[in-house]
Amino acid sequence: MHAEVSGLGDYLADDERDAIRIARQIVGHFNRRPGNRPTLLADEPVHDPEELLGVVPADAREGFEARAVLARILDGSRFEEFKTAYGRQLVTGWGSVHGFAIGVLANNGVLFSEEAEKGAQFVQLCNHHDTPILFLQNITGFMVGTSYERGGIVKDGAKLINAVSNSRCRT
Repeated sequence: MHAEVSGLGDYLADDERDAIRIARQIVGHFNRRPGNRPTLLADEPVHDPEELLGVVPADAREGFEARAVLARILDGSRFEEFKTAYGRQLVTGWGSVHGFAIGVLANNGVLFSEEAEKGAQFVQLCNHHDTPILFLQNITGFMVGTSYERGGIVKDGAKLINAVSNSRCRT
């Protein structure tokens, strides 16, 4: 319920072993000093970066899977996704490029209220930890219409825009 519908749960574990794995990943972010020097393993992506031209279509109106792009640019193709089950059109999480820790916001289409809320929260988390953010845009905008407006897209979209426009990196 809270990982998929309300968005209050950041992670969902399959069992105790999976919960311990997730907790270890989260604790791995503590006291990280991104921005000023590389602190992570800077290995080549597992997936060949030369394949990017085949992953991203030449026609900007065609969509593509953001995770496929990330697998070709992040160190070791490692990506720790945040709120996987909520706001599924927006992919958020942590990775690194040349050993520098980064946060990632990448979308797989139009943003709805859930994606906007998730994105605003993630930008705030990155700012709290002084983590630079990589934005991978794959949209034409937010979903519009009376039902979406009544559902809060203007309010939630404004939260995301506000979080991004007030984003800072002190390192």
